[in-house]
Amino acid sequence: MTQTAGGSYCTNCGEGVTAKFCGHCGTAVAPLGAGEGWSSLVGDAVGNAPPQSVLGVAISFSRAPVSTAIRLANDASYGGHWLFLAFSLTVYFSIIELIIPRFAGRLQNITVGRDKWDFIAFQILTLAAILIMTPLLYYVCRAISGRQPTPRTYIKLVTLGFGYWYLLLTALILCVIAGGVLTGVALSWLGHRDLYDRLLPVLPVAGFCVYEGSVIWVFAAMQRRFWDLSGWVTALLSLGYVVVSQGFIYRSLIYAAQAADLAGWLRGLLG
Repeated sequence: MTQTAGGSYCTNCGEGVTAKFCGHCGTAVAPLGAGEGWSSLVGDAVGNAPPQSVLGVAISFSRAPVSTAIRLANDASYGGHWLFLAFSLTVYFSIIELIIPRFAGRLQNITVGRDKWDFIAFQILTLAAILIMTPLLYYVCRAISGRQPTPRTYIKLVTLGFGYWYLLLTALILCVIAGGVLTGVALSWLGHRDLYDRLLPVLPVAGFCVYEGSVIWVFAAMQRRFWDLSGWVTALLSLGYVVVSQGFIYRSLIYAAQAADLAGWLRGLLG
C-alpha cells in the first residue's frame, strides 16, 4: 500500500485514492478530512450527526451483527455510533441495574443490586479501556493486513460492537431469568423442587459462557471481515486483545480507580 499525496483511502478496499472514485473497486470515496482521524473520537460525539434510527440499528444487529457493523462503519454518512452505544448502555442500566434488582428486592423484602455510582465508575473504566485499546489494535491490524482504512471508520466499528454486546448481554440475562422462572415453575409442578435447587446455580454460569462465546465470535468475525485477515491471524489477535485488555489494561484501571475511590468521588461530586 502506497500512501497517496492527499492521504485519502478507500473505506471499502483500503487502497489509496486520488479521485472521487476508487480506481481499484470503484467505490465513491470522500477525501480524508480532519473529521476522519482520531479527532473523530470526540468529533462525532459532540458534532451534528444526521438523525439515525437507533432502534432500526438495534434490529439490524439482531439479524446480522457482523454485516451491520461492517456496513455502518464503512458508511461515511453514518455518525450515530456513539448514540447507539449510549442507547445500549441506557437499556442495560435501566433493565439490569434498576428494574430487575428493585423488583426482586420488593419480592424478597431485601436490597438487591449494585450502587449506581459503582456502576457508573465501571462504565467509565470500560470506556477508558476502549480508548486505549482501539488505536493500539488499529495500528497492529493495519500493519498486518496492509489495508489503511481511516481511524474514524475503525472507531465506528469498535463503538458499534460494544453497543451490540451490551444489548446482547441484556437479552441473555433476561433469557436466563425467564428460563430460571419457567424451569422452577415446571419442576415444582412436577414435584422435583430439589432438582431445581441443583440446577439454579448452573443457569448463570451457562448464560455467561454463551455471552463470552458470542462476544469472542462476533469480535473475531468483525476483525476478520473488516481487515480481510485469515482465520488463524484473527484468532491470535482476538486472544491477544483479551489478554492485554482484560489481563493488563483493565486490571490496571480498576486498581487505579479503587486507589482513587472513583465511585466515592463521583458520589460526592454528583450525588
